[in-house]
Amino acid sequence: MHTESPNQENTLAVVIPAYNAAAYMRGLLTRIMSNKRVSEVIVVDDCSTDPTAKIAARFAAQDPRIRLVSQPRNLGAGAARNRGLLEVRAEYCIFLDADDRLEEQALDKAMAALDEEPADFLVFKWFYTDSEGRARAIRMYGQDEEIWDEIVGARRVLRCQTIEHQNITRTANFPWNKIYRTRFLREKRIRFSETFVHNDNLAHWMSYSLCDSFTLFNHYCIGHKEDRSYGQLTQVWDWRRMQIFDVFMEIDSFMLGLPQELHALYVHFTLYKHQMLYWIGQHISDETLPVFAAKAALAFANVDSLLFFRLLTVNAMDARDIYDIRFDPHRFFAELRARAR
Repeated sequence: MHTESPNQENTLAVVIPAYNAAAYMRGLLTRIMSNKRVSEVIVVDDCSTDPTAKIAARFAAQDPRIRLVSQPRNLGAGAARNRGLLEVRAEYCIFLDADDRLEEQALDKAMAALDEEPADFLVFKWFYTDSEGRARAIRMYGQDEEIWDEIVGARRVLRCQTIEHQNITRTANFPWNKIYRTRFLREKRIRFSETFVHNDNLAHWMSYSLCDSFTLFNHYCIGHKEDRSYGQLTQVWDWRRMQIFDVFMEIDSFMLGLPQELHALYVHFTLYKHQMLYWIGQHISDETLPVFAAKAALAFANVDSLLFFRLLTVNAMDARDIYDIRFDPHRFFAELRARAR
C-alpha cells in the first residue's frame, strides 16, 4: 500500500478522446480549466469531420496547458485514450468523454481527496443526465449505489483494497469516474481495448486487479449523458456489439494469469459477463441474435462445477441464468426479449 505524504503540488492531466464533439468542446474545456490542479489537457481528435479539432486548436493557442493530438484515422475511443496516455506528463490523469457534464471544481475536490488518501487510483460517483445535460437524479444506477453504500456508508473518503471489497469490480466500467496515478498505469501496462465498443472494460478489470489500493470519494462529480438521438456507441445494437466477446477474451486471458490469491475475482468477472450479456441480449438486433446467443454460451464454457458453486454462493439467481445461457442460449435470450417487450 502506498505511503506517500499528501502533496498539494500533485498535478492532473485530462485526456479527452474526441470524435465529432464540437458541440461540447468549448463548455468542457472551460470547466476543466477552472480546476487549479489541472496542469495539462490532451485532446485526442479521432479524425472528426466537424470542427472539433479547430475548437481544440483555438483553445490550445490561448492556453499552453492544452494540446491537440490527431489520430491518423478513426480508431475509436479506446485507441485514443491509449494515445493520450503516451502524452501525459502529470502525476495523475483522468480520461473524460467530450459530452460529460463536469461539476464545478470537481477535479480539484477529487484531487484533494487523493491528498487525504493517496492510492493507485480514485473513483468518484456519477449520475445520469438527459440529452440537454440536465440531471435526471443525483444518483448512480441501482447496483452501483448499493455497492457504494455497502462499502463506504456515510464516510466521505475511504481507501480500500480490492481483495477486501471484491464486489466493487462489478460497478460500471466507466473510465471517466477514475483518477489514475500515471506511473501505476504505465508500470502495470494498463490499457484500453482498441475495439469500437466496450473498450473500457479491460482497463477497469486490470485496474482493480493490479492496484495496491484505490480510494473511493463519496461525491457526485460528473454527469453521464445518455442520449438516444446522439448516436452514442451505447445505443449501437448491430454486429459491432459482438466485439464484447473479443473484449471478454482479452480480460479472460489477463485474469487467468493473475496470482492465486486474486483468483477469487474471477467469480465476479463471470457475474459481470452475465450482467453485460443480459443487457445486450435485450437489445441486440434480430439478425445478430442467433450468433450472439451462440457466442454467449461459449463465453461461459469454462464454468465448471467448482466455479458454478462459487457463483451460487455469491448470486444464485445470476448463477442459474449462466447455467441456462451455457446449455440453451437461444431459449434463454428469446424468453428474456419476450419479457423485456
